[in-house]
Amino acid sequence: EEEHGHYHRSRFGFYKDADGDGCYTREEVLIAEAIESVVNPRNCVIQSGKWFSPFDGETIGSLRNIRVEHLVSLEEAYRSGAWTWQPRERNAYLNDLTHAEALLAVSQESEIGRDGEDPGGWLPSNSTYLCDYLRSWVYIKTIYELSVDPGERESIAASALHC
Repeated sequence: EEEHGHYHRSRFGFYKDADGDGCYTREEVLIAEAIESVVNPRNCVIQSGKWFSPFDGETIGSLRNIRVEHLVSLEEAYRSGAWTWQPRERNAYLNDLTHAEALLAVSQESEIGRDGEDPGGWLPSNSTYLCDYLRSWVYIKTIYELSVDPGERESIAASALHC
């Protein structure tokens, strides 16, 4: 890890408004994944909403308790090869709205529990989501050509036996 420095969130740049509608990546995900939401379309301010957090199976009705997170966290992506990418490639990963699996609205509580871990160190507590989580994890790692360490591979293989 010494040759590529430590992970810093800033290495991925900023959220963008890719389609020019006034909504940045975070808002786009919150709007797309809302069970219900109230959005001011003039400035893309989400005033209220409800979201289903797949990590823990909770319905979240407070903007304070919802987070938009990368399925494969920025820290994990960095450790797994994104450190070799150009800044624009890291920023494209940060803003990936092309792959529905890449970004998720999840409860703050579940994200704090995950803390950037791979499946070797954390799995969702919502057992009905586990198989989708593992499939999506492998998919994102594959399309972005990110490495999988032995503990991660072992946990995916063992957990996938239930799928």
